[in-house]
Amino acid sequence: MYCHGKTYLYVDLSATAPPKGKLYVETDPASARVRILNIGPKYFDGMELGADRYYVEVSADGYELKTQWIDFDAGEDRNILVHLEKIKPRTGRYIAYDNGIVLDTQTNLKWVAGPDRYTNWNAARSWVSSLTIDGGGWRMPTRSELRDPSMPAIV
Repeated sequence: MYCHGKTYLYVDLSATAPPKGKLYVETDPASARVRILNIGPKYFDGMELGADRYYVEVSADGYELKTQWIDFDAGEDRNILVHLEKIKPRTGRYIAYDNGIVLDTQTNLKWVAGPDRYTNWNAARSWVSSLTIDGGGWRMPTRSELRDPSMPAIV
């Protein structure tokens, strides 16, 4: 810039954020719930996201849960189609699901198999409380549950 016989340099120091893109998730069934697990805001169709990696979960009652990582570039709009498989009917007292959960159909209690190694009670309790499978909220069995003869043996 030139003014009154002097030359001035103008530098714009304001930061400009990289452009955001929009995420659209089409689900089958259409009523499925979409969540992005590694961010705080609740997902909505056309949500603006910055360049990053996002962990998307799609679920619906009666269907297998599906998760996947989505890499998002700056300014990129993404359209994703997620097809969920119907849960196949399972029979018997204990049903083992692909996500590691075991359901006792008589008591309606659920288990998650832990690491196959010796550990102490506090370490096991810490591991269990950190689980996020099926929405989290897991706990260790109580002493009375462990003594209950109707409960399966814990080895």
